[in-house]
Amino acid sequence: MFFSNLQKIPSPDDRCLFIAIHQSLVATGDNTLLRFMEDEQIARLYLRGRILDIGGGTDFDYTKLIQIDGNLDSINISAAVNPTIVADLNEVLPIADKMYDKVIFLNALERIHEERRITRELLRVLRPGGRFVVTIPFLFPRHGRYGDFHRNTAEYWEKELCELGLDTNDFIIKSLSCSPLSSVLAALPWFLGGIRGKLVKGIVLLAACSRRRGKQSSKALAGDTDYALGFYIDGIKSVQSPGSETLSPSSPGAFT
Repeated sequence: MFFSNLQKIPSPDDRCLFIAIHQSLVATGDNTLLRFMEDEQIARLYLRGRILDIGGGTDFDYTKLIQIDGNLDSINISAAVNPTIVADLNEVLPIADKMYDKVIFLNALERIHEERRITRELLRVLRPGGRFVVTIPFLFPRHGRYGDFHRNTAEYWEKELCELGLDTNDFIIKSLSCSPLSSVLAALPWFLGGIRGKLVKGIVLLAACSRRRGKQSSKALAGDTDYALGFYIDGIKSVQSPGSETLSPSSPGAFT
């Protein structure tokens, strides 16, 4: 019911505000402040064409927030989440070059030990001019059962993407943060669950949604990254980037 009602809200900003209220005060389960801020950004996505969800599967609810006009494939090491492809994300992906118009990589990059390899693979399977979206934690506790290896700064990711052939005009790194205080509170156990936690998160998110955030500067970094709970990276693979040719060889039996 929630997701069907969500589609009836025309304004992207109102839509994201509705998500914040629902997730904070109504939805079952105790989600983190970082997840709420990620959902706010994800709900703005409208993706067309052939789309790959790295680290995803049909069992993840975040895909219901995205407006998709096309085919969504997923790849994951765990068959339990029902991905289209089961493969080790630390290795070369069994996917042919330039297969996808869009690639999303949400809440999974920190779980991949070979982070540079998977970032190169993301660009390899993306066609020139294609869009990629990545969410990653920063000031956030260790989590997950599949490993948790990285907490890199926004400056690191800016340099990493540039070293892989992108220009700072090709992408933006948004700081997922509301305030220094909320980032500190997010690390406290009581902030996660219960009525008190939900109410405080609701107030923080409503304040955040009511003001303009993520103003772009002359660089790729957007917003104050010093106390970010995580980062939202949104970019385009330019035609001139090395990934427009081949960043790594396709595996035998590649998914086509």
